[in-house]
Amino acid sequence: MWTRESGGLVLTFHLAGINNQNFLMRDDQTGSYWQQITGEAVSGPLRGRRLTLVASDELSFGLWAAEEPGGTVLKSVPKYASDYEKKDWEVRMKKARTVLSFADPARGLEPRTLLLGVQAFGASRAFPYDAVIQEKLVLDRVERTRFCWWWVPMENRCASIATAYPASAATRPSTAPSMTSSLIRMIPRG
Repeated sequence: MWTRESGGLVLTFHLAGINNQNFLMRDDQTGSYWQQITGEAVSGPLRGRRLTLVASDELSFGLWAAEEPGGTVLKSVPKYASDYEKKDWEVRMKKARTVLSFADPARGLEPRTLLLGVQAFGASRAFPYDAVIQEKLVLDRVERTRFCWWWVPMENRCASIATAYPASAATRPSTAPSMTSSLIRMIPRG
């Protein structure tokens, strides 16, 4: 989730297109196009600018209702029902052609494979969702940043953490005198 402000402008966004199940937003104020996954303007007058990330969590409705028993949600308005997407939207989208494809069947990445991504300390990694569930724990490293994804079966979620080690300990992280960790992100299954 991203803020609506960039360079002092409060922006209003609309869906402009879909790219590999990731939507592109267009702002009404400048006509710039923004990538939903990164919050970056990819074309238009604001190209290269980034929106500020807002800490958020994705969870199932059941878990949300248990955690926020007094919470409220938006309800469909019957007179606008024909404007809403059909319930089989995700099934139809899986069959739609993508603009870009990073499919690599040799590495187990079929078209539209659901990936979990984490970006921290200038490094990023992505892992197939189903692989994290199957393996229960996935560890990886990019230079001085270590990533960890794990499956939390009792909550039906995946979690991640990224840790950066000081440059002096890059080759021997177990002896690092200090480290910095990113926030944990929880993502529900299904």
